Amino acid sequence: MSGACVFCVRIDQPAVLTETPSLFVMADKYPLVPGHILVISKSHRRCHAELPEDAVPELWAAAGTVRRFLQETYGTAALAWENGVLGQTVAHAHLHLLPVRAETLPPELDQTPGVYPAAAWEAVQACYERHGGYRLMDLAGERRLILDEPAALVAVQRWLMAVTGLEWAEGDWVRRTSAEDVFETERRWTAWSEDERNGATRP
Repeated sequence: MSGACVFCVRIDQPAVLTETPSLFVMADKYPLVPGHILVISKSHRRCHAELPEDAVPELWAAAGTVRRFLQETYGTAALAWENGVLGQTVAHAHLHLLPVRAETLPPELDQTPGVYPAAAWEAVQACYERHGGYRLMDLAGERRLILDEPAALVAVQRWLMAVTGLEWAEGDWVRRTSAEDVFETERRWTAWSEDERNGATRP
């Protein structure tokens, strides 16, 4: 554990929504959009490609739970995104789950230099070993790796703006969320989890 790492010490961070043996889930403290949630490694790792093999299914099961929550409470699909060292603001493995207005990845991405399919997790690990970092996006079972190539970054950026309503300015995303959005995500999670435990049916 690193004493300087905010995800290790977890001081002044949103509440843990749920956890597994290797991971914990919380609302992003500075959400890009309402409903922005993180799946974070309990052990201090630079990215999820460093997870032991037996923890990878655990990662995607946790992401699946968050996706179900976002679909049922925010009414949207969820994009899983990881800055695997590249582009990180916190040097600790964390997967972003973002509500998006899209059901599939755009097919034109596959013709963009610097974007590669990654159906198997081994491709993510191999990319990390070869390049020392990666960006990963996963939507509805479609997974792509994005390297630091300008065409790839611009194509993904444009698509993200279209499906989230976000804007990009001066090298960063423009956030229009607040602490109230974090509290609302936590409130919805609490209500949703209670319904799950009680076996409530949803329309």
